[in-house]
Amino acid sequence: MIANLIAFPYMLLFFAVWIFSSLARPVLVLSLFCVTSKPAAAFRKFQLFLTTVRFMLLSKDKSWKRPKDDPQDFFELRNDVGVTNVDSIRKKSIIFVRHGESTWNDTFNKGDRSKFKFALLFVPNLVYAFYVEWYFWVTGASYESWFYDSPLSEKGLKQALGVQSYLSTTKVEFLTPRERALVEVLLGTSNVTKSQLVSSNLRRAISTMLLGFQDRLRRNGDERVQLLSCLQEISRNPDALSITPARGKALPSWTEPDGLQYLYDRVDTSRYDGNKSVDSNGLVRLDAFCQYAFKDEATDGTDAIVAAGHSLWFRSFFQVYLPYEVDHVAKKKKLINGGIVGFTLERIETKENTFHYRIDPKSITTLHGGF
Repeated sequence: MIANLIAFPYMLLFFAVWIFSSLARPVLVLSLFCVTSKPAAAFRKFQLFLTTVRFMLLSKDKSWKRPKDDPQDFFELRNDVGVTNVDSIRKKSIIFVRHGESTWNDTFNKGDRSKFKFALLFVPNLVYAFYVEWYFWVTGASYESWFYDSPLSEKGLKQALGVQSYLSTTKVEFLTPRERALVEVLLGTSNVTKSQLVSSNLRRAISTMLLGFQDRLRRNGDERVQLLSCLQEISRNPDALSITPARGKALPSWTEPDGLQYLYDRVDTSRYDGNKSVDSNGLVRLDAFCQYAFKDEATDGTDAIVAAGHSLWFRSFFQVYLPYEVDHVAKKKKLINGGIVGFTLERIETKENTFHYRIDPKSITTLHGGF
């Protein structure tokens, strides 16, 4: 009995190798036949693979440090930092909406699964993920991927629709004045605050924005969702690289239900510059978002921006622009998938005509989900 138990793993490995060797040749022949019949799609997939390798080896996306200057210093109106006066301070309401979980998360992250279940299913899930990737390759689906710019998973779709449910069921009369003002911004029903919807260029963020805010988009027939490269996630992994080309058309992913093209037609890519560069870094994009927020010609003079994006990007934003002495959970923990948080972003101009930004710590308001 003991001998059989010891031999079992070796027998399992033997049969696995035997099955793989038996299938390897016909699978390879089939793959080569399919690929040569659609060379353009195969070349596109090869380009995505090369981009993945290049970013994983050379990317500097996380190679930056928090600036030495505390943002609070510039708002204390001291002469030694060259601040003009309090009249130069401008304010903008910002609301972050984190995307739902992705197929990448489903494969590599434990999530709310037990450690035992995650470990037990990791290899089968990984094999299935590679099978799906192979299927896209041989069928010529060059703009689909499980790993690259990973779309919402089944759980992620539910979380995105959870944003829609939150917006459609929240009773504003039971909220605090601050919460009510932010929810009205989300709904697009505020009489005093004009808002703009923007999204990261990654598919899971686009999908979360479109599904979560579909009721608002239906009500406001001419409203568009602005796609921004500066909101792209801070990571060198392939799931943080964008499939959508610069100024290209945003398309529904394979995980989403049919009939959503009408929502994707509402995505405006006129200001979208494409994938992040390999020699750029996350801090550059954080600053670029701040610049965008206060650029009137880009935001149409809006008072608030609702941004769909990513956990590391959001956490980094709080770490950089919250006063350094402020101890807030947003600096340490990720906003949960489908979570929503609002705050006031301030900008001040110095005598040297440079701009500095600060998050008002008292303005941070968690609306849905949390950290």
